[in-house]
This record gives sequence, structure tokens and C-alpha cells, in this order.
Amino acid sequence: MTKPIGVRVDLEVPAAYVTYSESMSVETRDIVEGGAVAYDLDDAGAIIGLEVLWIDDPTHVEAARVFATQHDLAFPRDLRGNLVAA
Repeated sequence: MTKPIGVRVDLEVPAAYVTYSESMSVETRDIVEGGAVAYDLDDAGAIIGLEVLWIDDPTHVEAARVFATQHDLAFPRDLRGNLVAA
């Protein structure tokens, strides 16, 4: 299982991005119609990250979690739990 190398959370949107590789993104595909949940691919077709918009919506987080599991990617248990107090 591939573990994330980073998680960024923006509470203003609120959105999160889970990074699995430092490769450059060449394509983005929707998991949830309209881009609320999407993934990025590198030029070799490998998944390099997952983006979840509106992380307060549990259906978006669950869609990302299911996708990650189906593709042997570890996914954070709680996206908000990855926040560090500033």
C-alpha cells in the first residue's frame, strides 16, 4: 500500500490534498462529478494525489477513501486531524 508523503488542508475552502508522489501532474480526473473529489496522474499514468473539496461533506471524504482503497493507497483517517496548530 502506498502511503501519503504529505497532506495539505485549507479550511477556507475547505479542501484537502493528499500527495503520494512528487511527480508533476499532467492530467486530473474527477471521482465525483464536478471535481469535488479528483485525482492527479503523472505522465506514466501513476496516481500522484487526491483532492477533496468541501471536506465537511462526509460523502466527499468517503468517495476519496473508497477510491484510495481500490487503488492500494493509504488515506488519512481524519483529514482535519492532520492539521497543525499555527
